[in-house]
Amino acid sequence: MSTPPVERRFERAFFVFGLRRGGNHALAEWLKGHFAADEVLHLNNARLAAFDVREAAIRFDDGEHAAVTPTAAQRILLVGYENVDFLRFPAAQNFQIARRCDWLVLLRDLPNMAASICRSARERPDFVWRHRLRDFPELWSMYARRFLAAAGGARYVSFNRWFAEEAYRRELAAALKLEFTDRGLNAISAVGGGSSFDGLAFDGRAQAMPVLERWPEYLDDSLFRCLVLAERESLARNAELFGNFPYSFDELLARGR
Repeated sequence: MSTPPVERRFERAFFVFGLRRGGNHALAEWLKGHFAADEVLHLNNARLAAFDVREAAIRFDDGEHAAVTPTAAQRILLVGYENVDFLRFPAAQNFQIARRCDWLVLLRDLPNMAASICRSARERPDFVWRHRLRDFPELWSMYARRFLAAAGGARYVSFNRWFAEEAYRRELAAALKLEFTDRGLNAISAVGGGSSFDGLAFDGRAQAMPVLERWPEYLDDSLFRCLVLAERESLARNAELFGNFPYSFDELLARGR
C-alpha cells in the first residue's frame, strides 16, 4: 500500500542530522538566526519517522513530537536528529512538508568530540549513558565514511570549518538560498545543558569558546583513548576530513602503554 502524501505546511524545512556533542544545536541556532524567532518551529532530537498530517496537527514521530500543531506564524520547520542512521530518513515522504527542503549532515572532528564526551562522562555519567554516547566510535566512523563519499544526497557540513570560517558559512548560506547573517552564531542552546565544558556561560559569545582545542586536556585520559582508538580507521579518516590532530593510531596507542 502506498504512503499517503503529506500536506505542504511550511515554506522552508531544514532537517539537520549529527552526533551528540557534535555542534548540532550551534548549527540550529545559526539557521534560526536567519528568520524571525516566531517564524521557526524547532523540533529537537526527533525520531526517524514518516510525517503524518492530520487536520491541524502534524505527527513527526512516535515519541516526544507525537503531535505538534504549528502556529500561524511558523512558516519555517527545523528538525534535529541525533545519533541515527540518516540514510534511513524517509526523505521522499517528508520533503512534501515544505516548498523547499534541505537535508544537512553535520560532523565535528573526532578528538574534540571525544574530549567533550569524556567531560560529560566525568561530570554527568547518567547523561552519557542515557543519550547513547557510548555508541560514539561506531557512529562517528559511519558518518565519516559517508561524509567522504558524499552519500545519500544530503548536504555535508564540516562543523570545524563552519565554526572557524565566515567564508564557509557564507557559502553554506548561499547554497541554502539564505540571506547571510551570523546573528545566531554566538547563541548557545540550553537543550542538552549547553557546552560539555562551559554549560551556558558563553551564551552570546559562543565564538570565544575553544571548541576546536578541547582534546589536549584529555590526551592521556584512558576513556579518551578508548573512544578515539575504538575504530581502527577513524583517525585516518579524521586526518583526511579535518587534518587537525598530530597523532596517528599507533602513536596514540603507545601513549597508553
